Amino acid sequence: MTPGALADLLTLGRMALAPVIAVVVGADNLAAGVVVLIAAWLTDLADGRLARLRPGTSHLGAWDPLADAAIGAGLLAGLSASGRVTPVFAGIFIVVLGGGLVVLRNLALGMLLQAVAYAFLFGALWNDAREWFWALVIAVVPIAVIDGARLVRVILPDFFGGVRNLVPGDATPTEEET
Repeated sequence: MTPGALADLLTLGRMALAPVIAVVVGADNLAAGVVVLIAAWLTDLADGRLARLRPGTSHLGAWDPLADAAIGAGLLAGLSASGRVTPVFAGIFIVVLGGGLVVLRNLALGMLLQAVAYAFLFGALWNDAREWFWALVIAVVPIAVIDGARLVRVILPDFFGGVRNLVPGDATPTEEET
């Protein structure tokens, strides 16, 4: 199997984890939710590294931000189903940010959706499952070490560029538009 094909399988696998995280967190099983989230993060790390082994993009490379946002939406839906986030609040964030990602193709909106979901999960873990809070924090460390340079070089500029492009009249043309 080629690295690109494996990257595509990992992306599909991460998308399949979105309803799983919604169900387990919705059943208020925070420990299982943490395990699923860590699995999603690891597939994201692995599929990105595999996809970059070949020139161009993998077949499903454009789906990667959607898979990431689906994890955030699933997590937020699960937190809502378990009563940890009000359904209206969760629905607004999922529709506005997730819908905005799909319609506007603005990566910052998907990243914000994930950040909101992760913040609520961290709060729930801190309050009710502190050992799993620390497990999630510990899982972040090696991922940050492995992918930290990419965070600074690619992900944060993409995020802030996306936020800038949401401001009317302040959109910066891409290289293709100039």
